[in-house]
Amino acid sequence: MNDSTNSDSIGVARRATATLAREWGDTALPALLERVLTDGNATPGQQQYGDPPSLAIATFILTVAKFAFDVYKDHRDKRDKRPDRESEAIGRAEQANALARQLRVSIELPSGITPMHRDRVVAVVVAEVLSHHAATGS
Repeated sequence: MNDSTNSDSIGVARRATATLAREWGDTALPALLERVLTDGNATPGQQQYGDPPSLAIATFILTVAKFAFDVYKDHRDKRDKRPDRESEAIGRAEQANALARQLRVSIELPSGITPMHRDRVVAVVVAEVLSHHAATGS
């Protein structure tokens, strides 16, 4: 992953984290994500940064964002190489469903993350990835 892609996926992770923090009332979540970004791997149980479930979710959001970005770019690159460009007709909802399905199947559910939380993280990250690409064209 190049620096631009890494920076873009981190931006997606930050926006997704802010959305989920508001939805779940978890005000510590954005700070935990920053901790994960700074340390590379935060240690669960550090009281000053929140409880382990929130730390696991912050780490999971970053993982999903990075993987979603890679998967989306791979799909886009393959689509762009098709001579018939048939996939241009695929709508945003179909793209979102396909990307979300691939993420749910490909990413192992970590300990401490419920399927409900996984599905919501995936949905928010996918929306952010598609919004990013619509806004930047990249």
